[in-house]
Amino acid sequence: MATKKPNPVFELVFSGQGIYPEAIPLGTMSRILSAIHRLATGIELPEEETSPTQEKAPDEKEIQLLNVKRGSAILQFSGKSPSQVIKNLREVGTVLQHPEKIGDNIHFLHPIEELSSTARKLNCSIILREPAKENAGLAQIEGNSFESISQSVFVTGETAITGIIERVGGATVLKCGLRVTFQPRMLICGVANTEIARVLGQRLYQEAIVHGTARWVKSNWRIYSFEIRNVQQLKTGSLDEAMEALRKAGGKEWDNIEDPQEFLEESGIKQ
Repeated sequence: MATKKPNPVFELVFSGQGIYPEAIPLGTMSRILSAIHRLATGIELPEEETSPTQEKAPDEKEIQLLNVKRGSAILQFSGKSPSQVIKNLREVGTVLQHPEKIGDNIHFLHPIEELSSTARKLNCSIILREPAKENAGLAQIEGNSFESISQSVFVTGETAITGIIERVGGATVLKCGLRVTFQPRMLICGVANTEIARVLGQRLYQEAIVHGTARWVKSNWRIYSFEIRNVQQLKTGSLDEAMEALRKAGGKEWDNIEDPQEFLEESGIKQ
């Protein structure tokens, strides 16, 4: 017996001149669909890839591509938890309009960054909406959306991080995987140039101190991104000196941390 076609839960609309499904490169579409999946389900994907031989359990929050409509470029999606999907996407819209309300939804940031970059490259708007409803817009992402919310969400400064170097390289963009004590996930860092990448490679699987520019999320002081500009061997340092350096880097936002010493220790800066 034929399976009944599910009803669409939401639509993804690429609104712009000359935008059709066939005009969007397959690699770009793959990244778009991954970002939409993360926003709709609220799932934050791990930085480390799953082994091809490792089977994944069925995901009850899974989102499926349902229809592709030719017009501008409209993709419809179904989902196993429609009310939760709509709730998640409404929260994305709230964060885009009121970044200070991001709260615990830090996992929205990476997919919003990906979609904002795509909207800029394709010169279009990316709209998430409920199908066949008036005033059905859930979220609208423009080419400058991520830059706009960054001003409210992040604080940037120079700092040093202690960790074990586990990965170095990249075909187009230099990256370093740093295993740190203050979060369970590997911290994926940018690397300023090939010379620093070479030094990092020489210290693979060793503990080191990396210096560079960090972007912290204001709401929880989690490091969102970090670019390594210098590397040195691990050595004993002054916690007081590190606190003063980070105070200057973070500006007034530093005053919002209840226990600066505990924060520094959790960030891998050793006394």
